[in-house]
Amino acid sequence: MPHYTLDEIENTQYTDEVKYAVRYGYQYRREAEEYAERNANFHHSLPEATTILYWLANLVISGVAYDLIKKYAKALWEKLMSMKTRIPDDVNTLLIDEDELKKFVVYVKEFSSKEVSAKDEQIKYIREEIIADYIGETAGEIWTDKKRLPSHEEWLKIYKDANVFANDLLENNSNDDN
Repeated sequence: MPHYTLDEIENTQYTDEVKYAVRYGYQYRREAEEYAERNANFHHSLPEATTILYWLANLVISGVAYDLIKKYAKALWEKLMSMKTRIPDDVNTLLIDEDELKKFVVYVKEFSSKEVSAKDEQIKYIREEIIADYIGETAGEIWTDKKRLPSHEEWLKIYKDANVFANDLLENNSNDDN
C-alpha cells in the first residue's frame, strides 16, 4: 500500500477534527439523510468509527487529491483482502464503492470547512447528535469522578456548553432555535 502501513493506520492518534468530521460530517449525516426526512423521533447512537475511516478523513482534511485517496482506498482494500481480514460492512462499502467514497470525501470536507450543504432538517438532526454526545460525555465524567449525577446547576451549564459546542462545530450551519 502506498507509504501507509496498517500498523500506522491503527496506531495513529487522530485529531478531534478528524474524529468529528467522520462522526458528524459523515456517519450522522448519512443517518440524517435517512431519518430526518421522515421526521423520525428516534436517533441511533453510533459506535465509534474505525481507524480506517479516520485515516481516510485525515487524507481528505490534509488536502490529498480525490484520485490519490481513491488509489489508497483500493490499495488498502486489496491489502485487507489478501490478509483475509474481516472488514466491517461500512468500511468495505466505502473502500470499493466509488460513489460512497466520493460522498465520504465531500461530507468530510464540508464538515471540516464548516460548509455543510445538507438540508435544514438534516443539520438539525446532526446538531442534536452533537449535543447528545456532549451531554452524555460530560455527565459521564461527573459520574466517574464524583460518583453522582450532575446537580441542577451543572445540568444547566452542560446544556449551555453543549449548544455552544454544537454551534462551534457547525458554525454557519447551526440552527438558532435551540
